[in-house]
Amino acid sequence: MRIARTSGKVAYILVGGFIAIVVTFAGAFLLPRLAELILGTAVQLVFFLVAVRSFRGGYEPVQPPRPWWRMTARPMAGFILGVLFALDTAYRVLDSISGHSYVLATSLTAGIEGILLTAFYIGSSIRLLRIADRERREDWTQRTGLGADVPS
Repeated sequence: MRIARTSGKVAYILVGGFIAIVVTFAGAFLLPRLAELILGTAVQLVFFLVAVRSFRGGYEPVQPPRPWWRMTARPMAGFILGVLFALDTAYRVLDSISGHSYVLATSLTAGIEGILLTAFYIGSSIRLLRIADRERREDWTQRTGLGADVPS
């Protein structure tokens, strides 16, 4: 399954987010605290994994799978999402430290999850920028016959 249209991505986020919330709340009522924490984290990670593997940018090929490290179609999207996850993680860690969180383990687990997502999104964007720079240099060399020193 590949989702390339914006409307499909929005629908996935809304429906998937709703399902994740329902499963997490159901787990809160039916499972012990630790099992609920594990279930909630697993559901969120599956939600992100399916989105990353399924979403495609307008110019990305639909059929072949994305490289394992690629989180977004464009570097800027990965940087924006990475910063948002970093801010959310900082909030959760500060919330845990301040003692406002009702369950320390929940905040810490969410913090670890946020750090991982931040690292993956920003790492993906850095790699996409490096690839674009290398392609630009190769194109410059082919067009001009000169060295790889591309003017800025």
